[in-house]
Amino acid sequence: MKSTRGILALAFALATAVVLVGCAATATTAEPRAQPSVIATATPSAVPTPTPTPAVKPTLAQLVVSADGIDSLVIGAPVTPEPTGFDLARFIVKHCDNTDADIGLWEPTYPGTSFRLVTNPQTATGDIRMILVTSTKLATATGVHVGSALSELKAAYPAFDKVITEPSTTLYILNGTHGKIAFEVARQFTYGTAKTPYWSEDQVDRVQFMSIWSLRAKPIAYSGIDMPGGCA
Repeated sequence: MKSTRGILALAFALATAVVLVGCAATATTAEPRAQPSVIATATPSAVPTPTPTPAVKPTLAQLVVSADGIDSLVIGAPVTPEPTGFDLARFIVKHCDNTDADIGLWEPTYPGTSFRLVTNPQTATGDIRMILVTSTKLATATGVHVGSALSELKAAYPAFDKVITEPSTTLYILNGTHGKIAFEVARQFTYGTAKTPYWSEDQVDRVQFMSIWSLRAKPIAYSGIDMPGGCA
């Protein structure tokens, strides 16, 4: 018969073993890790590249006349080179059978004689000295054009920097930054012993020409004289 001490020792040993086994089980059992959630993102759609708008040469009606010139044609500066087909004026070498290879004349690239252009010297790189507007399609920012009534001119420009009275016309002059513009308006005028009217009734008190000059130049009337830029 076993002693009481032996029984107690055996019971203690068994209890200790149970505790150790429980601890080992606890140590080796790992809790499952939480998996990171995956958020679905939409694939960005490709942004279409805008098609560039092709450059279009302005029409005569889109050009703006001012005291400084016509759009890129600026008094005191050479004609700005433009791509073929977009130039406002072209240089004609040996125009009028000039013997100098560099001398020529500028012509507008628009149908008809819409304006005249004079440079000094008369070369492809000469500075613009004068522009004469003859087309009714060319207008200022205020809408004044060849054919406008004197009343319309004065309504658009209540004050002028200078007014020059000629026999058959009156020049109403406005100064700009680089040049000046002269609106040449027909006035009542007769000539000869028969007192023949120079202008028809529908021309009197209307703009006949618009000429653009350098600030130092003195504008002249073009009624009754040869147009600039022509052959002598």
